[in-house]
Amino acid sequence: MRTTIAGRDVAGRRTQPGWRRRVLVGLGVLAAGAGALAVAASAALAHVITAPRRLRAIAAREIDRTVEAVAFRLDDGPTLHGWYLRPPDPRDAIVIGHGFAMSRHELLDLAQGLRARGHAVLLFDFRAHGASEGDRSTFGYREADDLGAAVTFLAARPELAGRRLGVAGISMGAAAAILVAARDRRIAAVCADSAFATLRGVAVSGLRLFYRLPAIPFAPLTVRFGELLTGASIGATRPIDAIAALAPRPVLIVHNAEDWLIPVADAHALYAAAGGPKELWIVPDAGHAAAFLAAREEYVRRLDDFFTRALAAGAAGPATLGAAGGPRAGVATPPAAGAGETGGKAMIAPTGADDGAGLAVEMVTRALLALLPRALVRAVTAGFGDRATGSAAAGGAGGRAWRVSGGEIA
Repeated sequence: MRTTIAGRDVAGRRTQPGWRRRVLVGLGVLAAGAGALAVAASAALAHVITAPRRLRAIAAREIDRTVEAVAFRLDDGPTLHGWYLRPPDPRDAIVIGHGFAMSRHELLDLAQGLRARGHAVLLFDFRAHGASEGDRSTFGYREADDLGAAVTFLAARPELAGRRLGVAGISMGAAAAILVAARDRRIAAVCADSAFATLRGVAVSGLRLFYRLPAIPFAPLTVRFGELLTGASIGATRPIDAIAALAPRPVLIVHNAEDWLIPVADAHALYAAAGGPKELWIVPDAGHAAAFLAAREEYVRRLDDFFTRALAAGAAGPATLGAAGGPRAGVATPPAAGAGETGGKAMIAPTGADDGAGLAVEMVTRALLALLPRALVRAVTAGFGDRATGSAAAGGAGGRAWRVSGGEIA
């Protein structure tokens, strides 16, 4: 008969149950360490990604006399800075929204080209970009509010009374344009260049391209920490769910065939989901958000043609700017119930061929987050010294008003 003491027999030989126990404990420690590392890395990524680099500002006086420096703000949000380009007799107005980590400076040539063709153009920096206030970007979620404030700014301009207004956006700006137009009937037409269909999709591709990280668990964890840092449900950003609400207002979807960040399949999905009238222009041999750089003259010509037709005085659509009976200046129409929302959940519901992978991502992420104490999750994000403001529900523009005072929005 052999006697064992603490996993060993009397002769000092290791017994089988003790060896297995040590292996299991070691594997558990490794798994816990890997999980903690994934959580910490995702928190660090969210901290970096939601605070984009700022490009050097250029004063309007350094450009030409056609550029007027302006500023406006949400009633409870950051002050946004921009440029207003006004032709002698504007026939309509266009707001242009830039992409993530970009600024209005990169779109000045486009704005000047449209102004030369008779369009009044407003360029501005989104929150946390360029010269505008704000510490965190929400990748289109609250940037839609910024576009709504820009529309209100133009609605207060006396020279634009009776004119129609359109919105053009690139990448993040395109997503924001779709989202705000879906709930703001003052916008008569939208041009969406390099828009993503869902934020989850671009999060997955971005982490793979820039950080060589797999989708599971980093994409959903990074989105979740981004929500904690910004106080916004950025994971609910799904232009593909909002674009149908633009009908019967026209939409032009522009995308690059060789887009390495947002695949051209997103453009086809958005086009299929749009109700119409709709147009699709795929630019060959161009990378992400590079259509204007690849075909400047054709780009300006196409946008001029699209907005000229869509914003013509006799075109069917919403009320003109400043017209009686139209939407009240400064108030965005609330989105339809359930449109683009996930009930405050961090994850984006998978669609199409990605259903299986999307469900797996959400299940794994929910399991990881359930294992972590809430205090630990908040402590990791608080350690960066930034404080999330507002709440997830406060991120939407539904019911938010922008007060117009003089030449600015106060």
